[in-house]
Amino acid sequence: MDGLRDCHNESVNINFFPQMPLMNPSFRPQAPARVRLEETGDRFEAGSSEVRAPNLAQMLALTRPSRPDGNGVTILYIDDDRRLSTHGREVARVGRTNAPGAGAVHVGLPAKYPGFKAEPGASLESMSGQIDRSLADPFVAAVAALRNVGHAKVVNMSVGMPLVSVYERLLRALDPSEQRKDELAPKIVALVQQRLEAEGSPAQLARQQFRQRVAELAEQGVVVVVAAGNWNQEKLAESNQFWLQQNPMAHHNLLADPDSQVIAVGATDGRGRMTSASAPGAPTVTAPSHPPFGGPRGTSWAAPHVASTIAMMLQVNPRLTVQQIRQILIASAQKQGHGRQFEGHGEVNRERAIELAREAA
Repeated sequence: MDGLRDCHNESVNINFFPQMPLMNPSFRPQAPARVRLEETGDRFEAGSSEVRAPNLAQMLALTRPSRPDGNGVTILYIDDDRRLSTHGREVARVGRTNAPGAGAVHVGLPAKYPGFKAEPGASLESMSGQIDRSLADPFVAAVAALRNVGHAKVVNMSVGMPLVSVYERLLRALDPSEQRKDELAPKIVALVQQRLEAEGSPAQLARQQFRQRVAELAEQGVVVVVAAGNWNQEKLAESNQFWLQQNPMAHHNLLADPDSQVIAVGATDGRGRMTSASAPGAPTVTAPSHPPFGGPRGTSWAAPHVASTIAMMLQVNPRLTVQQIRQILIASAQKQGHGRQFEGHGEVNRERAIELAREAA
């Protein structure tokens, strides 16, 4: 596929190899992925209705004529195909509001992670194959979508999967009544982590492919921004508190992989305070989270704030490398006193980042 401009509004079927043997170095993950591509301007579709975003570029030009608006830079928004007209479009709306001159391309990918099936008398160890497949799913889907970057220079991924969802589904399959929860939970966490990191496991190989694809894009000058994941610090559900006690990284988005070159984004409320939904452990930086239609201030809405900032940085200095973009975001970020685990290097300072990008030209 040469680029999105030649194939937008088309459906593309991407099929991976059908076999998923365990501990096989030649393994290639399989996920029948139907990737929907659609290119838009300043229009956002919601169901059968169409809402035209305000012409913020003209409004900003009247008040701040020198301010960049992302013109000349395209952002690729990757989201769950089932939510492409809702969650994905709202995420894109945040980016378009911040950088109204930037182009927007949407890619929907299947992110349906099926539950586990435990036969009568099944043990946790006997379900290793299902665990491998479940852990590989988000990386396989992400790699499929990242093969269709086309002419975009910035990728926004407000999609992914936290480990806690794997834990919960696995426990329900083995112990529907959750009577053995205290006994099984530590074993579940240990086995899932082991399968995620085991040399040659499907999950580990899929993760490597994701890292490799992100690195390839970085060499091409394409930066990947990922929502770090959500963790409600104040009103956490009892079940989620339980899993966080077992693994503090339980609500960290797997795609916000600290060993890859992605820029992982945590969420603040715009006043430097961490939101009630922002995963610990993963952020490179944080950013304000402002859902367009209200609701929880999750990292889904913070990521496009950073993606749009990068678009404006590239507008004033198209020669920036991905490494330079990362360095500028980190150098210009403002520490808010929440600690590295929660805020990474601090909250993004858009104006300062743009200024440093311009100075580096």
